[in-house]
Amino acid sequence: MLTLAPFAGSGYRPGLLLALPVLMLLAFGFTALGVLIAVCIRRPEAFQIVAGLCLMPLLFLSGAVLPAQGLPGWLSGAVLANPLTYGVDALRRTLPGDAEVVSPAWAGWVPPVAVEIAVLGLLAVLALGVATARFARPE
Repeated sequence: MLTLAPFAGSGYRPGLLLALPVLMLLAFGFTALGVLIAVCIRRPEAFQIVAGLCLMPLLFLSGAVLPAQGLPGWLSGAVLANPLTYGVDALRRTLPGDAEVVSPAWAGWVPPVAVEIAVLGLLAVLALGVATARFARPE
């Protein structure tokens, strides 16, 4: 897609280079989370069901599909505990564009992108470490 962007009239901007590491970290972290789910499930048929039940709430509470500002106040804790929220917010703030970015329910505080990337990195390392330990132990 990126190689075809100039032909579509979209040039490269520095913000795009900042978004690529965030995308890679998101992909790595949630792949490690998927591996963790997979090694904890004994029946392969159940993996898709469990992964869907775990990942769909993360997606809907992250602000990627619906704005997190419209959610009831009692869900703000779930939004803040959701690691995908930090990835979506970091992507919105690093991608080039003219749209005003509204961060989710941070209670008046907008975390720096570096903090959001650190949260994603912590999730990735933690999920990979637990999945590796679980995968390595004999059953």
